[in-house]
Amino acid sequence: MSAPSDNPPVASRNPRSGIPLTQTSSLGWIAFAYLIFVVYGSLIPFEFRPITFDQGWDRFVDIRYLNLGVVSRADWIANILLYIPLAFLGVVWAHRNMPAHRVSALRMAAVLIGCVLVAFGVEFLQVFVKPRTVSINDLVAETLGSAMGITLWYATRTRLGQGLIAIAGDGHRALAAALTFYLLIYIGLSLFPYDFLISAKELSWKLSTARQHLFLAPASCPDALRCVAKLAAEVIVMLPLGVLVAMRQARISLWQAALYGALLGVFVETMQFFMASGVSQGLSVVTRGIGAALGVKLYTGLRSGAYQQFAPVIARLIMLAVVP
Repeated sequence: MSAPSDNPPVASRNPRSGIPLTQTSSLGWIAFAYLIFVVYGSLIPFEFRPITFDQGWDRFVDIRYLNLGVVSRADWIANILLYIPLAFLGVVWAHRNMPAHRVSALRMAAVLIGCVLVAFGVEFLQVFVKPRTVSINDLVAETLGSAMGITLWYATRTRLGQGLIAIAGDGHRALAAALTFYLLIYIGLSLFPYDFLISAKELSWKLSTARQHLFLAPASCPDALRCVAKLAAEVIVMLPLGVLVAMRQARISLWQAALYGALLGVFVETMQFFMASGVSQGLSVVTRGIGAALGVKLYTGLRSGAYQQFAPVIARLIMLAVVP
């Protein structure tokens, strides 16, 4: 029996873009599905105002620029983040039949214009939906998010193709690539909605809340059950980091892995401290360190076959875990 290869068959790749054909053929549908998600999410709760088309148009052309507070700023940033994947997926699909090193300014411009038209269309529809508000701020945010999505693709297009090829393969290379994507997504979600404080007054307000503590922030533990669940989740989501570290360093100790997890925890908790909605606490640094160390332990145990006798039980537990 031959050993599995870390590289997918050549026939499974697009000869021009280098992206696996199964993913190339799905790009259009993924981009379209995300477009539907953007429109749908922007019109929730679908409580329509009883106004005519002409009244709606008059309101739309009279939209103003608003001065945003710290709470509204989170919504503004959310609009930016909402349109980054839309433009990113759109420009990936537009370049699906081109070599990875080639760039079409015309196609990028077409995607940007398309995203801006979607933004204007969605904002116009929001005029007819309560309690949605329409402002120039939203249009600026959505245009900025579209431009950032295209820029992100331009900066990462070569590595993106290589990463997709690696994930489409098998063996350690595929697992390492998938875990790297996971880690990047985890950091991005940990800082959502990116409502960073921008003044001393806002920082003073944050310090008056119960959202930070050297050990355990009161806002993170309204009751014992949710407190334990949150801390356990912080440990579990760091297991992949420990696995990735163990794959990169063959002789890493549990203490070294715990240090890597704790350093990531320090970064996330520090960023959370400077966010209006963020909750920062020292205990979360400890839980991330524990999670990374357990990830190394899990990987080394699987490699040595120490957990093989527990495989049937683990499989059943995984199936049961899907329910909650």
